[in-house]
Amino acid sequence: MYKKYLFLLFINVGLLIMANGTEETTGASNPEVSGKVFDSASGEPLVGATIYVVEKKRGAATNLNGEFSFKLPVGKYKLQVSFIGYSTKSIELNLQNDISLDIALVLDTETIDDVIVSAERNDINLTRTEMGVERMEMEQIKSIPTLMGETDVIKSIQLLPGVQATSEGSSGFSVRGGNFDQNLILFDQASVYNASHLLGFFSIFNNDAVENLELYKGDIPVMYGGRLSSLLDIKMKNGDSEKLHLTGGIGLISSRATFEGPLSENTTFLVSGRRSYFDLFFPLIPDEEIKDAKLNFWDVNGKLFHRINNKNTITFSGYIGRDVMEPGEFMVSKYGNKTATINYTHTAGDNFGTKLIAYVTEYDNTTTMEFTEESGFDWKSKMRDLCFRFDNTWTINNWNTLKFGISTTHHMFYPGVFKPTNSMSIYNKLELQHKQSLESGIYLSNEQTVTDKLTLRYGLRYSVFNNIGPETVYNFDEHHNNTDSIRYNSFNLFNTYTGWEPRVGAVYRIGHFSSVKASYARTVQYLHMASNSTGGTPYDIWITSNPNIKPQYCDQVSAGFFRNFLGNTIEASVELYYKNVQNSVDFKDFALLYFNEKMDGELRVGETKAYGAEFMVRLNMEKLNGWVSYTRSKTERIIPEINNGDPYRAGYDKPNDISIVLNYKLNKRIAFSLNWVYATGNPMTLEVANYWHGNEQIPIYSKRNAYRMPDYHRLDVAMTMQAKKNGNRTKLKRLEGEWNFSIYNLYNRHNAWTINFVKDEINPSQKYAEKIYLFPFMPSISYNFRF
Repeated sequence: MYKKYLFLLFINVGLLIMANGTEETTGASNPEVSGKVFDSASGEPLVGATIYVVEKKRGAATNLNGEFSFKLPVGKYKLQVSFIGYSTKSIELNLQNDISLDIALVLDTETIDDVIVSAERNDINLTRTEMGVERMEMEQIKSIPTLMGETDVIKSIQLLPGVQATSEGSSGFSVRGGNFDQNLILFDQASVYNASHLLGFFSIFNNDAVENLELYKGDIPVMYGGRLSSLLDIKMKNGDSEKLHLTGGIGLISSRATFEGPLSENTTFLVSGRRSYFDLFFPLIPDEEIKDAKLNFWDVNGKLFHRINNKNTITFSGYIGRDVMEPGEFMVSKYGNKTATINYTHTAGDNFGTKLIAYVTEYDNTTTMEFTEESGFDWKSKMRDLCFRFDNTWTINNWNTLKFGISTTHHMFYPGVFKPTNSMSIYNKLELQHKQSLESGIYLSNEQTVTDKLTLRYGLRYSVFNNIGPETVYNFDEHHNNTDSIRYNSFNLFNTYTGWEPRVGAVYRIGHFSSVKASYARTVQYLHMASNSTGGTPYDIWITSNPNIKPQYCDQVSAGFFRNFLGNTIEASVELYYKNVQNSVDFKDFALLYFNEKMDGELRVGETKAYGAEFMVRLNMEKLNGWVSYTRSKTERIIPEINNGDPYRAGYDKPNDISIVLNYKLNKRIAFSLNWVYATGNPMTLEVANYWHGNEQIPIYSKRNAYRMPDYHRLDVAMTMQAKKNGNRTKLKRLEGEWNFSIYNLYNRHNAWTINFVKDEINPSQKYAEKIYLFPFMPSISYNFRF
């Protein structure tokens, strides 16, 4: 079936190329107007900018590279180039021959305070063929009230329909019922395995270094693979190309600073750093055990952008971050991420663009625990990816845009080296075997405008996964007991999986303000996370598919209706989805996940089904913006060897989820914002009874995830006030500042983080439920500046 699909796709592309050649022959008398639209300060291409021909009363929009192309008869024309948040530019054109234009748009300083800048046309939600795509600019993210006043990219997307926090305060997120390891997170094209600081309470993304983000909820672009549920694509800013700037902020728990600007006419730079200081206040606490404790994180972002010429650019970007947790002399834990990316972009002519991307990403964890000399141990683990991508975009004509490319990633996992800290320790050294694999893909897709109302997007990805020796693979019988093992030598490609991944989408315009969409996407995941936490921890271990563990396959179908009102200032939508995951991975009861060389025997495999409806109303008004959303969904698993083979709720099944996010700009200096969230409580397995076996009390548990925690809800509010400029002080007249006052959990809701059953001190034979909550009413204040 897939081979036939691929054959038809290539035939269609061939016909398009032939049609394109015919068009150039028959339309040779009409000169071509082409070019590129970009930001005057950063040089970033503006996607979706409009080039309107006044005399013809029609126009075109720029593609993903900021480029456009159309033909006109010889004559005089007036072009109006516009983009939301930018000043419109008029160009007088006396067209005689083909012409190429480089158009730089300038931010409209008069409207920038009242409008959230978005790199999209104001009806892009109606015309875009992808389903379940959410785009957020940093100006919008910064207006959302957050925990302790810390602007957080991950916390912001958790407020979107179909996206849920995995636990209170966590940076983990579930998309349409999927596990948090099923999300592909890219930071300037480099994948990130652990996107959290301080056990997940904060994300690793410094908001001053981020330009924008896009979240794809299942309908992932065909150029990407390796995850089932979503793609979160976070782009780092280029430095300002006109002036040097220093921006930053001072808050209750951390401070940050960003320095950016031009190095030359064609080169810009950005350096951004952040450091928390929880532990600076610990010496003031009377408790002797806390005084010497350490709890902090830091991170640094850097980017160098160089425009070689009008056709070629190159960027170098990187990230490094570190967390330190030292609650006492008995424990020291350090972990963090490193990424480095090279991105070379080449434009061949006015309708063909190429990107060469190479990156390396690494995550490591080092933990030492020594309650006593006899129990001391060290544990080190690490994972590293080296990736190369080659992506191409060819705008064949005004009706067809072809994309094709290849990618390959070398995965290297070091699950752990466990060794005693001294000769008195009761532990022996244990080093789990290193595992490496190769994940590759090739893709081809086309976006075709069939009529002025109907647009199609169809493509196919073919992925290949190879296990690479040296490695010992353990074999298991039908009861998951180890029977024997096989040793594979170095560089031996001893196991191969392949996957066909078709992606299809369509959008049909109904009038000027409505459209309907539908899509189908198959995704394949070859990497899996071993975790006993719903929110994720620094100590989670990733494992690869192998002869014992098959890759997971997800088929998702979605359809939606989209309607805009009042000149596209109000966007309403409803999306329906159904997803089926084959070879879905879960762990047996009381699974041993750490320091286990035979981890494969702990896994159980089955099927996961998820379906739901997402309702959303988004406001894009001059003074009021934000959204209101409601998601109704269900996610369940059927794994024959878990829960007696009966269906059970997945760990992130939350049937009801409501988010209200509003930002109101009172005037040019003061803005108010709030968000209110409600969600059904997380599924959980409870201790329902117990019995005595000799002197030991044995618990009896319910069926898996048969109960739920109490429902979750919370209200956050914030006020942002621009500081008055003091024009009398020459040195400070360029200083712009703002104060942010926020309250997290305004009505002091004690949302359950976990529920434990503890013995009654008076009657040890009895137990009672104890709820632990993390964040009560929490006010905060921060100051942000730009110079």
